[in-house]
Amino acid sequence: MNFKLILFDLDDTLLYFDDYWEQSTKETFRTYPLTSNLNIDDLFNILKVKEISLVQKYHNQEITMEEYRKFQVSETLSEFNLQVDDSEIDLFHNQYKQISKLFIKPDIQITKMLESVSTKYRIGIVTNGTGVCQ
Repeated sequence: MNFKLILFDLDDTLLYFDDYWEQSTKETFRTYPLTSNLNIDDLFNILKVKEISLVQKYHNQEITMEEYRKFQVSETLSEFNLQVDDSEIDLFHNQYKQISKLFIKPDIQITKMLESVSTKYRIGIVTNGTGVCQ
């Protein structure tokens, strides 16, 4: 076969979410005004527990990605007797998106591989993730 184009998946192929998720989330908790005075490790551990059921509900199509994002924050903060509305959750997620960019680091091996492959083939990046997450 004579290939002309090679497509690479973004999530967990070119970029591993787990490589930056914990640091980004903890930093967001640390710097977000509503959570800055709380124990960051406790917040993160509760969030991880909440996520188990939320991920399952999302995969079972019982909730949407937007509901997942909202429940993720609201259910975690409710454990600290903090009630938040949708606008507060949106502010939190916007801050997370900005902070996470600081923790995403290029993988030198992947970068070299892409550079090498791109000399022979056209390359592209695809994802099945949502526009909001990507």
